[in-house]
Amino acid sequence: MKSRQAIEQIRSLIVSQNLKIGDRLPTERTLSETLGVSRITIREAISYLKAIGVIESRQGSGNYLLRVPNDLYNAQNGSMEYDLDETISARETLESMIAKMFLKNFTLNMTQDMEYIIQSMETHFYKDDLLQVVESDVRFHHIFSQA
Repeated sequence: MKSRQAIEQIRSLIVSQNLKIGDRLPTERTLSETLGVSRITIREAISYLKAIGVIESRQGSGNYLLRVPNDLYNAQNGSMEYDLDETISARETLESMIAKMFLKNFTLNMTQDMEYIIQSMETHFYKDDLLQVVESDVRFHHIFSQA
């Protein structure tokens, strides 16, 4: 529910600051501090706003207003209410079920390789080597997809 409140607060901010199409929104950090929620919650809200076409993200530049929101929950002509919290919950459930299904196909070597990769990710994370963390993550998911 925090993400729903953040979405509504961002909508109110857009309206109260009289932002126009093409205007840049405040940074995630600023929104987080202003609204008193975590940056994760802000990212979820921004993802929702992107999904319904209210904002767009530009790499390295920020988030920009594409259209002024009226009723965010009926933004798709009243077709279906989109609840981000429920979507995230459904995704977690589906991923858990998929993982159980694929566990039947894992080999001992795959498991050992994945354990090594997780250790590698942790080591690189603490060294602040995010490129290696991402590369390890890709290798991890490659093994997972093989199963």
